[in-house]
Amino acid sequence: MKKSIVLLLVFTFAAATLMAGNDEVVGKWDCEAVVDMTYPFELSLTEAEGKLTGSTASDMGSSELTQAAFSEGTLTFQIDSPEVGIIDFEAKLVDAVLDGSVGNSMFEGSLTCKRKE
Repeated sequence: MKKSIVLLLVFTFAAATLMAGNDEVVGKWDCEAVVDMTYPFELSLTEAEGKLTGSTASDMGSSELTQAAFSEGTLTFQIDSPEVGIIDFEAKLVDAVLDGSVGNSMFEGSLTCKRKE
């Protein structure tokens, strides 16, 4: 009986941890991609049925995210830009700041995002 209760608690905790995983990044972020110059944009992340989705918006337009995921403290996503094709984003969440990289086969740069207040 004790074993069953312990196993039930372990599985419940593991399931809750997996389900709550995106909470740390869901919301709006002010971001800057720096390649040859600074490109500011807003990143909006949402979760529906456990799946992370979202979009970006800037003076250059908006894009829906593809293949968005948050795992082990790292956010990854892509956007399909009409100008340069698929752009990959990867950022580690540390102290409420996303810090990482942006690029594709044509360019590489840095990425920094701070949660909007």
